[in-house]
Amino acid sequence: MVSDSPADGFIYPVFSCGGADVNRVMYYTKKPKTPNVSIISDLLGCKLVASPNEEKAVFQSILSNVVADELDLQVITSVNEKIAEVIAENQDDTDPPVIDKTRLTRILSESGVSDDKLETLDNVYDSVAGQTEMKATNLLENKTVVSVPDITVNIRKKGAEKVRLQTIGGRRCLIIDLDDPEVSVNGLICKSETKTPV
Repeated sequence: MVSDSPADGFIYPVFSCGGADVNRVMYYTKKPKTPNVSIISDLLGCKLVASPNEEKAVFQSILSNVVADELDLQVITSVNEKIAEVIAENQDDTDPPVIDKTRLTRILSESGVSDDKLETLDNVYDSVAGQTEMKATNLLENKTVVSVPDITVNIRKKGAEKVRLQTIGGRRCLIIDLDDPEVSVNGLICKSETKTPV
């Protein structure tokens, strides 16, 4: 008999540092974006601080309010890369890496955000997130998605450096460096460039 994978589950005690850790419980959900709050609170007696989607929304709100008019494609992709570095550097830790005010200040500074903007971070962070730390894995984007009405471009992590926003002839343009001579559109290889009528 083959059964479906469970919708929710938990492990207690947790195996940690070579032995049983009776102070922790591991919760599993098939739908991490919508965890079963009743199991977490009523059965396990734990408090759900925020779902991954809620944490990401809080993080985006902090970025929008702090970075404001300096928020561009380069800053956004750089912040994402720095979060990926935090996760990689702490992958052997028992606890998942978190982004707090101090770490976020460093990430934004290394991503080119000006000191004037960073001065507002403490107040914005406190008003939006309070004293809550955010799990780095909940904030990481696996790809960059650039959207305007009627057009959406999905960019994998390795391709982000080939994409930039630029103003040409007074119009904002999305420029993609095409290093590969073959360009595929809807699965078909384009043999020539589109001709611009004169």
